[in-house]
Amino acid sequence: MNIELKNPGFAPPYDRQGGDKHLHVARGWRAWWSLERAEDSHGGEHHRPEYYCKRYGEQGVLACQGWQTTHATHRAGVYQVAALPVGARITALQAEIRARYFARQPDGKRGELALRLGLLDGAGDDGTDEGIQWGEWRGQTDGSGWDGEGWEALSASLSAPVSGQVTIFVESRCRWPVRNNHAFVEGARLSVVGGEPVVPDPEGDVVQILSEIRDLVAGIYGFLGVTFQEAEGQLPGREEGS
Repeated sequence: MNIELKNPGFAPPYDRQGGDKHLHVARGWRAWWSLERAEDSHGGEHHRPEYYCKRYGEQGVLACQGWQTTHATHRAGVYQVAALPVGARITALQAEIRARYFARQPDGKRGELALRLGLLDGAGDDGTDEGIQWGEWRGQTDGSGWDGEGWEALSASLSAPVSGQVTIFVESRCRWPVRNNHAFVEGARLSVVGGEPVVPDPEGDVVQILSEIRDLVAGIYGFLGVTFQEAEGQLPGREEGS
C-alpha cells in the first residue's frame, strides 16, 4: 500500500520558499540545509545551496528538483511530512526516490558528492536530526561506479512507526568546493511493507454513525426530562386519546 505524497514527481509549479528568489522548491516539498562544517569536508563551512527547477528530456518536457553550490561544499536537501492512514497497524515503511548529480571542475576533475534518503518517525524539518533512519550513501565514493550521469534509486526504511506522521528526507553532501556541485531528485514513493492496512467497513461505519446520533438525541431528551419511550410513544404529560 502506497502512502499519499504531495507532488512525488517534483512537477511545477515551484514556489519561493520564504519569498527567497534563490529557493525555488517544488510545491509540497521544503528545502533544508546545514551550515556547520562536516568532518569530511575540505571546503570550510558548508554553504546554503541555490534551489531550482531543472528541466530535462526532449525539449525540456520533464522536470526535477535541483540544488547546487558553486565553489563551495554543502550539506542540504529536501523533505516532506506525510500523514499515515488512521487505524492502520504499520510495522514497516519503505521510501524510494530517484537521484543524480554533477560534481566537477570545468577541466573535468571530479569532486566527491553523495546522496542518501532517510525517514523520521513524526513531523520534522531538520535534516541533521539524530532520529532519522538513513539509507546507504550513493555517490562517487561508494564503489558502485555510479558517476551521477544516470538516474539511480535511493531507498530507506523505518520499522514500527508510532506517530501518525512520517518525514522523508533527502540529503546530499560534498567534500570538495569544486565549481559545480549539483544534486537532482525526482519520483518519490512511500510504501507500507509490513503491517495491516485499514480495511474499509461501510456497514460498520453506518452503525457507528447511527449509534452516535442516538446517543446525541438521548442526551438532548435527558436534558429535557424526556425518555426515549415517551418520545417514541406519546408526548410527556399527555394521555392517550386526548
